[in-house]
Amino acid sequence: MWTCPTCGRTFQREGQSHFCGDAPQTVDDYILAQDEDVRGQLQSVRETLRRAA
Repeated sequence: MWTCPTCGRTFQREGQSHFCGDAPQTVDDYILAQDEDVRGQLQSVRETLRRAA
Protein backbone atom coordinates (compact mmCIF):
# COMPACT_ATOMS: atom_id res chain seq x y z
CA MET A 1 0.00 0.00 0.00
CA TRP A 2 1.13 3.54 -0.76
CA THR A 3 -0.16 6.76 0.76
CA CYS A 4 0.09 10.00 -1.18
CA PRO A 5 2.07 12.50 0.89
CA THR A 6 0.00 15.38 -0.53
CA CYS A 7 -3.62 14.26 -0.11
CA GLY A 8 -3.28 11.26 2.21
CA ARG A 9 -5.22 8.85 -0.03
CA THR A 10 -4.08 5.23 0.03
CA PHE A 11 -3.46 3.14 -3.11
CA GLN A 12 -2.36 -0.41 -3.80
CA ARG A 13 0.40 0.59 -6.24
CA GLU A 14 3.30 2.77 -5.14
CA GLY A 15 3.36 6.08 -6.96
CA GLN A 16 -0.22 5.58 -8.23
CA SER A 17 -1.20 8.39 -10.56
CA HIS A 18 -4.20 10.28 -9.20
CA PHE A 19 -5.72 13.71 -8.80
CA CYS A 20 -5.23 15.26 -5.37
CA GLY A 21 -8.18 17.34 -4.21
CA ASP A 22 -11.56 17.67 -5.85
CA ALA A 23 -12.00 15.76 -9.09
CA PRO A 24 -12.36 17.86 -12.24
CA GLN A 25 -16.00 18.59 -13.06
CA THR A 26 -15.58 18.85 -16.85
CA VAL A 27 -13.27 17.53 -19.55
CA ASP A 28 -11.94 21.07 -19.98
CA ASP A 29 -11.09 21.20 -16.26
CA TYR A 30 -9.30 17.86 -16.53
CA ILE A 31 -7.26 18.94 -19.55
CA LEU A 32 -6.31 22.25 -17.90
CA ALA A 33 -5.10 20.37 -14.80
CA GLN A 34 -2.56 18.38 -16.85
CA ASP A 35 1.01 19.37 -17.65
CA GLU A 36 1.26 21.85 -20.50
CA ASP A 37 3.14 19.40 -22.74
CA VAL A 38 0.24 16.89 -22.48
CA ARG A 39 -2.65 19.29 -23.06
CA GLY A 40 -2.21 19.44 -26.84
CA GLN A 41 -2.28 15.66 -27.09
CA LEU A 42 -5.43 15.47 -24.98
CA GLN A 43 -7.11 18.15 -27.09
CA SER A 44 -6.19 16.20 -30.23
CA VAL A 45 -7.72 13.01 -28.84
CA ARG A 46 -10.82 14.95 -27.80
CA GLU A 47 -11.27 16.42 -31.28
CA THR A 48 -10.81 12.99 -32.87
CA LEU A 49 -13.50 11.56 -30.61
CA ARG A 50 -15.86 14.45 -31.37
CA ARG A 51 -15.45 13.93 -35.13
CA ALA A 52 -16.01 10.18 -34.78
CA ALA A 53 -19.12 10.60 -32.62
